[in-house]
Amino acid sequence: MDKILEDRAEILAILLRTEYDIIECYKTAMTFRQSRPAASLLRSICDEHCQAAEILRVLLDEAQPDDFLETTLSFSRFDQSFADPLTPFTALSVLEERERETVEDYFQATRDESLGEECVEVISYHLLPQSRTHLREIERLAAHSKQLEAEYA
Repeated sequence: MDKILEDRAEILAILLRTEYDIIECYKTAMTFRQSRPAASLLRSICDEHCQAAEILRVLLDEAQPDDFLETTLSFSRFDQSFADPLTPFTALSVLEERERETVEDYFQATRDESLGEECVEVISYHLLPQSRTHLREIERLAAHSKQLEAEYA
C-alpha cells in the first residue's frame, strides 16, 4: 500500500475508533435515562453515530487492505472514559466531552491532505456538521441536567 493510502487508512481508522467509542458512551449513558424524555434524543444521536461509523467503514474499506482494519481498531479510549462511577449527571458531561473531541477530530481530519477530496467532502459536509449538532444538543441536555441537579441538591 502506498504512503498516501496508508496515511488515509490510519486517519479513517482513528475516526472510526472514535465513533465506536462514542457509540459505547451513548449506550452507557442511555442506561441512566431509559424512562426520561432525553432517552429518545440519546438514542437518535447514537443511531446517527452508528450511521457515521458505517460511512467511515466504507471509506476505510476503500483505502486499506483487509487485515489493516482489525489491527488498527484494537485500541479504544472508551474504557478510560467511564472508569469512574457514573451518575445520570456525570454521564452527560462525559458525552459532552466526547462530542467535543469528535468535532475536533473531524475538523483536524479535514485539514489532512492525505485524505483525498471524497473523504474530506464527506467529513466536511456531513460528519462534522452532524457532530457539531450533537455537541449543541448534549450541551443543552447537560445544562438542563445541571439545573435539575442543583434543584435536588
